[in-house]
Amino acid sequence: MKPVTKLFLLVLILSACGLVTPFDTNILPTPVSDEYQDFAYQLAWAPDDSLIALATMTGLYVYDTKTYEQLAAFNEPHGAAAVFSHTYLAAGNNEGYIYFYDLESGKKTGEIFLPYKFTI
Repeated sequence: MKPVTKLFLLVLILSACGLVTPFDTNILPTPVSDEYQDFAYQLAWAPDDSLIALATMTGLYVYDTKTYEQLAAFNEPHGAAAVFSHTYLAAGNNEGYIYFYDLESGKKTGEIFLPYKFTI
């Protein structure tokens, strides 16, 4: 995938997390609590650039980069760092857990707890 396409997808995904401005300026937007605002802490691309993983405070989300369809959502690794292999996704958080997911089934296949805290 070309770097320009990756940059476009990044901007598209990040812009989707902002407040919506209505086209008609006479209509006031509905107030939204900051408590429910979420954004990606890290993006991870699959080796073939066909998938992207977004690590947020509400979970880990996997999208198809061609159709922009959400393929999977996992709620365990809040604020995780993620990395792809060809068939698996690994994600770790700052509480010491590393989770493993099978991309074909979309299910968690395992987890490891590291007995110390670290920052991502």
